[in-house]
Amino acid sequence: MTHRIPRVVESLGTILDLTITHGEHRLRIDEWKGWQLLAPVDATRRTHGAGKLYLVAHELGEDFDPAMTERLLQQCGETYGVWHQRDAERVRKLETGNGAGVLLGRVERIGYRSDKFGRRGKMHDYDHDFRERGGKPPKLWIDAKQHQRSKTAVISGGDFVVRAEGIC
Repeated sequence: MTHRIPRVVESLGTILDLTITHGEHRLRIDEWKGWQLLAPVDATRRTHGAGKLYLVAHELGEDFDPAMTERLLQQCGETYGVWHQRDAERVRKLETGNGAGVLLGRVERIGYRSDKFGRRGKMHDYDHDFRERGGKPPKLWIDAKQHQRSKTAVISGGDFVVRAEGIC
């Protein structure tokens, strides 16, 4: 199975660290600090078990053509608006590789930085444990055989959802 990142995604923040389980081993991934934390445009409408988060190593690209920007802002403003509680100001391109098809393990927790619940640019650190309240951790798919070489990752499955209060 290969997970592809959609062309239009919402920016939720940046990664601080991840803790995953791989077989009998527990692994904390700090190397991905600063990676973009992204969500599909319909993230806030997805049900438990259908959640997805995308992680990419590179910055978002240039702005879309101004003629497309208004339509794209309307299309993708839903998750951004619910998450950040304000409208998006711009829409930038995201160029990714072939997708993530290597299963690395299950994500137990994620640390991320976001300016949700505050004014634009005022960052706060958040931590979400996917196992809280008996939750089923999602799977982590990457685009390389070793996580150190990966540039794209997809978190999918489990029973998390993305809501205004964060990752639940």
